[in-house]
Amino acid sequence: MWLSSQLEALINQAAHDYDESIADEPVPPSQNEGTAREATLNAIIEAQKRQRETLWKRLHELEDEREAGSTNDLCSALAEEEKKRRHLAIMHVDRSVSDDVLEIQFKEQLQRSNVQLQMTLDHIKQELAEAQLLLESERTVLKECQTLKTVYAQKVAIAQSTGASSAISQFTEKSRKIRTEIAYTRNELITFLETYYPPHLVDGETEEDGVKCDLRFILEDLMNKGNVHSNQDPYLQVNPEDCWSPYIETLIKAGIATYHPQDVNRIRLVDFRL
Repeated sequence: MWLSSQLEALINQAAHDYDESIADEPVPPSQNEGTAREATLNAIIEAQKRQRETLWKRLHELEDEREAGSTNDLCSALAEEEKKRRHLAIMHVDRSVSDDVLEIQFKEQLQRSNVQLQMTLDHIKQELAEAQLLLESERTVLKECQTLKTVYAQKVAIAQSTGASSAISQFTEKSRKIRTEIAYTRNELITFLETYYPPHLVDGETEEDGVKCDLRFILEDLMNKGNVHSNQDPYLQVNPEDCWSPYIETLIKAGIATYHPQDVNRIRLVDFRL
């Protein structure tokens, strides 16, 4: 009798200590406070507590049966009861709790699917916006082409009305004037460079008869490489031993040439059409 009383007191003390440790354990703040998810989880916890209390009550009943002369030993009864409890936990005997857990898992899966679909929708919207911009650009190009078509159609109509020979003579006269203007501009540019930018010794050269840098040749090479009908590299190599750096800086500051983005010893002619 003394042993059973000690065992019962020990069991009650263990249950009391467990309840106190659970009550004293700090509860971290949750983002689900005040939501339906928190209410469901609280209901599950309460159901688990009721199940634990039922098991403890059954344990006391078995102890009372042993004291009344039951043939079952307390230890074997405890072992059998523990086996039943584990079996019931594995088989999810509490169907209401199991259903609530499944519902929460299903809702979380739906939420993840919703996030993925939202990301896909945002990506599609971005692609649609890019496609709309491309469409607007194509419409602008089409409008410009239609304008050119109209202008050329008018020119063809004028040429047909005035006669082919008259159109050819007008084109020939215009070409002659353009060539004359180009020759005049080139001569004026050469004269200007000879007067204000004569050949100068390259960097590091001190002898009067040493290698000299001629700005005329640099400009000529830049214009040849900048020809839109040429497929060659538009950049010109300007090594310090072949050029005078103040002339190169003059071209850069005047907006006539620009450096290569990765090599300061290479320059090209600025595209004045932009």
